Amino acid sequence: MIDFLSREQSSASSTNFAALEADDYIAKIVEVDATAQKQKYDSFIKRGRVADLSQLPADEVEPTVKVTLLVYGTKSGDAMKDVEGKVAEPLSRRAYKDVSPYGGFNRKSGAPSDYRCLFGYALKQDPVKPFAATGIEDIMGKYIGIELIINKNGNNTLKAFKKVPESFMPNSLTEETAMAKYQEQKAKKASTAPQGELTTSTQDIPW
Repeated sequence: MIDFLSREQSSASSTNFAALEADDYIAKIVEVDATAQKQKYDSFIKRGRVADLSQLPADEVEPTVKVTLLVYGTKSGDAMKDVEGKVAEPLSRRAYKDVSPYGGFNRKSGAPSDYRCLFGYALKQDPVKPFAATGIEDIMGKYIGIELIINKNGNNTLKAFKKVPESFMPNSLTEETAMAKYQEQKAKKASTAPQGELTTSTQDIPW
């Protein structure tokens, strides 16, 4: 059985914020998911091209790294505000970005890919130069610079990863309080999600 909430229940369990002003920010990496975007590949099945995802040609399966961050504050140190002029508390807003793990350098500009910048800046390395990382666990909980813009729908889009200022030092109490609230919100969202099993065939794609 799959349970769906009423409109009133869904509204009560959700929090809608106005977008943050377009600016450079500092954010904390709280989740990194290296599994494939399964929703893209389900369409192959629906159109009858393949019986299940394991039959997809390798070149039609593109892994992605989904990054979730909590925005701590502006890079400049000014108050973090939304487009309505309201002050946003540190680590109270989320930012997201899907990153291709295959990126190296842009062929035309020579700029490092988002993937290199994600690891490089989180580990305080120059993404243009050689560096090494053990895996995703190396960047979990790290701070990184991000550029947020406002898209045509009026929402924030994470445009680029950037360097964190050397002088940045997060407040430990603020972190502890915000992370506890984040975990509470995650648990609440999980408990109000539709319950039950779906029969769509899926397959995790290694990165």
